[in-house]
Amino acid sequence: MRRAFLFSILVYFFGTAIIFPYVRYYADNPDTFQYLEIAKKYLAGDWQHAVNAYWSPLISWLLIPFLVFIKNELLAFKSLQLIIGMLTLIQWCNLIEKVPINNRWKKFLEFFSIPFLLNYALLNGTPDLLFVLLSLRLLNLTLSGRVFIEKKASIHLAITGALLYFTKAFGLSFFISWVILVFFFQRIIWKNKDTIIANLMALMIVFIFLCTPWILTLSKQQQKFSFSEAPVFNLSKEVALRENSELPILSIGLLKPSDNCKSAWETPGKFVSQKSVEFNSSEYLPLVEKNFLTIYYYDFRHQAGLFFLILFLVYLIRRGKKEFLESRWIIILLFYILLTYVGYSLVVVHTRYVWLNTWLMVLMSAYFLERIFGIEKRFVLSNVLFLGLVLLALKRPFKEIFFITDKNYPAHWMAKAAMHPFTTLWVNYKTDATLQREISIIHTEKIIHGNIASLKPAIMIAIHTLLR
Repeated sequence: MRRAFLFSILVYFFGTAIIFPYVRYYADNPDTFQYLEIAKKYLAGDWQHAVNAYWSPLISWLLIPFLVFIKNELLAFKSLQLIIGMLTLIQWCNLIEKVPINNRWKKFLEFFSIPFLLNYALLNGTPDLLFVLLSLRLLNLTLSGRVFIEKKASIHLAITGALLYFTKAFGLSFFISWVILVFFFQRIIWKNKDTIIANLMALMIVFIFLCTPWILTLSKQQQKFSFSEAPVFNLSKEVALRENSELPILSIGLLKPSDNCKSAWETPGKFVSQKSVEFNSSEYLPLVEKNFLTIYYYDFRHQAGLFFLILFLVYLIRRGKKEFLESRWIIILLFYILLTYVGYSLVVVHTRYVWLNTWLMVLMSAYFLERIFGIEKRFVLSNVLFLGLVLLALKRPFKEIFFITDKNYPAHWMAKAAMHPFTTLWVNYKTDATLQREISIIHTEKIIHGNIASLKPAIMIAIHTLLR
């Protein structure tokens, strides 16, 4: 193992040690608690109710051993996320090694991922980081050049595809599209004669074999063919055509949960109508346009994505189409970016769904800079542009870690956060620690029996005042 890689792992855990004490009780996504509840049902042996068509199972399966040894559920989830983050860093470093850029920038890009990983692992209790990990594994296997040529590599890709599906329902259609697209280019466009159709068949057989038991289980539960009910929910008219960002289930007050559920959000599809936005209806095109606008604002408007597009265009002009077509690794990374953007835009897009795309665009931009300007001839210019690109991308995780949300904060706020990081973290996350302390008092004093329906700060403050 390279020394720089080991150092990046140490920096990752050093950053964790600094940030974790402040954010350990932070949770701002109701999805987190659904995955925890499902994991607790598996742990209790209640498999019948643990199977859930709306929430993919892999992250809940992985949570089970952590819930056995860690009493606090949020800490258990964050511990799992930190391990996933470390494995993601390993896969990211492996991908960087496959890109023909200078070693100095490679080392820099290893450290570049750490603020993102700390943000994803410590502030987001969802399976999206796990999807990033498996996507990087998918890219590394594909770029190895052995898939469709060696049976072992093809089977490894099939296993990765199944895990992508178990992580998020999107993984099923994404992986099938990926296999078809990559095989077509290898066999037809790149005319790779070593590509063996038998290995493609073996890959698909293993993938179908692994996915079928879960699909059959869901289909039996739903009494119809179903690989997931999440797309049905997201395309329901109440969700797809809503005018604001609030989901109807989370914004209309308390709803009576389904049987054996603690929250209505555990089975959200039961609280919306069965009327969906049809693909051929006049309502569907505005939905797709809205999703593409979300992508534009998140990844391109004043972001690293715009820098990437400009550099890509200049690279094509300066270096020519021939060099581009010979750089198969660029085409593979572009495949991933396009499939995720297009795939999610057809149903629903959240910023966390496309986390990896920023990394890939920064990685390719570094290569374009080197090919356009050269690392030796225009040393200062190329390094200044590279540093500017990295800082532009790092702006988002910096703001989300220190200020919780990615908004247009004044420059002096950013400067103060950089100069006084511990104070900034304490101010922005102290409410979560207070709520956790008040909840502990409620349970210890047995003031409230049963489940707590609301933990709004105002209610907690009132309880705290009474306790004093």
